[in-house]
Amino acid sequence: MYLFLAEGGKNVKKEGNREFFSRVLEEVKKLPVSRILEKYTKVKPNRFTDADGLCPFHGDREFGNFKISDRKGIYKCFSCGAYGDGIQFVEDLFQIGFQPAVLKIAVDQGIISEKQAEEYIGGKIFDMDVRSVFPSQNEGGKIDGITEIAGPYTLDVGYRLFLEGVTLSPEHRRYLRNRGISNEEIVKSGFFTFPEPTREFLDGLHERCRKYGITPNVFKRIPGFYTHPEWALDTIHSATGDREYRYTFARYQGIGIPIRNPMGYIVGIQIRKDTVTGKRKRYTWFSSSFAGDAENPFIFGTAAGTPIHVAFPGKNLYPNVVFITEGFFKAEAVAKTFGVVCLSVSGVGNYKNINEELKVLQFKAGTPLEHIYVAYDADMAENPQVFHHAKNMAALIREEFPDVKIHLAVWDAKDGKGIDDLIQNGMVHTLRRVEFDRFTELYDRILERLLEKYSYIQKIPKEEVREHYFRYVFPHLSELTAG
Repeated sequence: MYLFLAEGGKNVKKEGNREFFSRVLEEVKKLPVSRILEKYTKVKPNRFTDADGLCPFHGDREFGNFKISDRKGIYKCFSCGAYGDGIQFVEDLFQIGFQPAVLKIAVDQGIISEKQAEEYIGGKIFDMDVRSVFPSQNEGGKIDGITEIAGPYTLDVGYRLFLEGVTLSPEHRRYLRNRGISNEEIVKSGFFTFPEPTREFLDGLHERCRKYGITPNVFKRIPGFYTHPEWALDTIHSATGDREYRYTFARYQGIGIPIRNPMGYIVGIQIRKDTVTGKRKRYTWFSSSFAGDAENPFIFGTAAGTPIHVAFPGKNLYPNVVFITEGFFKAEAVAKTFGVVCLSVSGVGNYKNINEELKVLQFKAGTPLEHIYVAYDADMAENPQVFHHAKNMAALIREEFPDVKIHLAVWDAKDGKGIDDLIQNGMVHTLRRVEFDRFTELYDRILERLLEKYSYIQKIPKEEVREHYFRYVFPHLSELTAG
């Protein structure tokens, strides 16, 4: 039953726009976040958190990464970093603003009618439908019109065609230089200011396809690009017999960051957004997963996934060593400072394909991998969920590399939150190498103590985790320091 229709179906304009929206927002905020999300993705109860979900922002196919807390009113994906409340989820999923998101939730939850929402907004806004993520995530297939991602070589070809037409603005260059990145490193990394999909830029993109003899359909399986049935060209691809299309790409404002795999192929583009409001994440992926929704007129959209970036030093001084951290800039800082290869996961839960990357690096180095250093942020000690992911990642690595020695890189948070901050602050000498297994034993003990008091990990206040860490683990770090 519609909330306001039950009160007599008041006309929105007569009731007053401001009062109407305030009342709708108030009702939407009362909804458990899991109830909002289950309309748009698969959700199941979890005894450790209120619920688990399948993250639609990177094409999740297994439970475990996407956590939902009704008590806190938030969700978080530990794979791609998506985070927010129920309204934020709908904003990001459907690429709409705050008010349309609130109204869409209200309509989908039966709080108001679609007609009332349209009267308020002054036009039809619900020409979209819920993306059906269930078939793909249960069967490993496609996401209701979302195209399977291309292989590394095709991704590299398509992204390089795109990057050939971009530039870097003076403002973005200044930001990078202030981070200590040289002009030479800016060129090497390929940073760029994200362009607008103007007619001129798209003409240039398709002209480059013709110049190099590449079909424009190369963009069909590349995240960020999409097309429309009416944009079909008169040409047929000779090799596949498929109709060719003119493609466009999703809009973003920020710094584009090419993500490279162990072979140097560009397999994704991350974006550091210029502006962030509320609790939105600063970093996002170049994706076109929104195209292909049931009622969306666009086709051939592709989800970005969460590719792992590999940062190579100018000269690899330690070919039998690999660092693992979270974030592109941290990985590049580690590679530059220590002369070692560093992997960057985009979210502490995004390690499922890490062994594949490590195997390629070992093959390229021509020597067995002997040491791995996990260098997550210094505040990992007070975040059991991050520690849990690090522990599971170490176990996964040992399945493929049973003889590798895994260490934890630790430092005091006052010297820098991330390892790149530690480097920039000139405090590298405070970095310690700790045996991961022994650290895990001590940390697990403090969690056992705390779980006697609290029913599950998510209920433990960070302050208590921090207190126990400095009481029972920190004093023993010198004993755990390896060479």
